[in-house]
Amino acid sequence: MLNPAAKIWNWLLYLTVGYGYRTWQAGVWLLALMLVGSGVFASAYPAHMIAARPHPMPFSAPIYALDVLLPIINLGQQDSWQPTGGALGVYWALIILGWAFTSALVAGLTGIVKQD
Repeated sequence: MLNPAAKIWNWLLYLTVGYGYRTWQAGVWLLALMLVGSGVFASAYPAHMIAARPHPMPFSAPIYALDVLLPIINLGQQDSWQPTGGALGVYWALIILGWAFTSALVAGLTGIVKQD
């Protein structure tokens, strides 16, 4: 019998990557998170998005969400704009979830995660 924390972890593994058998699901989660982030950042702009440099790039909510979500690439939006208020919480959540789901997706695509 699993303890409550193990049950939650087991459930999360099933929903996110199908215990390693459906790592493509991590890509679906990344797409869903990008869409949610786009909506949040679009509604936060301009009141809750502060220019982080003197001449920022023009703001684009979908590109900003993608830039925050994907840990390796730099699209320039994250360097140009800083969220405040509730958008800041979404910003940090997307960074953390982006690392987790991108790692799972890369592991699945490269064969690091194998079904035995």
